[in-house]
Amino acid sequence: MRAAVFIFIGLLLNELQPAQGQGEKCYRDTRCRRADKGRGRAAWFLKRGSSTCYKTWVTGCKNCGMRSLFDCKHWCISDD
Repeated sequence: MRAAVFIFIGLLLNELQPAQGQGEKCYRDTRCRRADKGRGRAAWFLKRGSSTCYKTWVTGCKNCGMRSLFDCKHWCISDD
């Protein structure tokens, strides 16, 4: 019974994670500069005024953009 309670609490806490500022990562800010392909890191951003995510190579930012298309769609577009 205890294990079921801990699993339920873990799942509940996992669902509450969007409160950690995930929405701030949806758009590219001034710290994120576009990089040549192969340099920097790939990041997914939400296109302003749209419900479309796009991938670009960026440098100069660590906590900006999503790691995958799924993350971008889940955190930035999904209403669930």
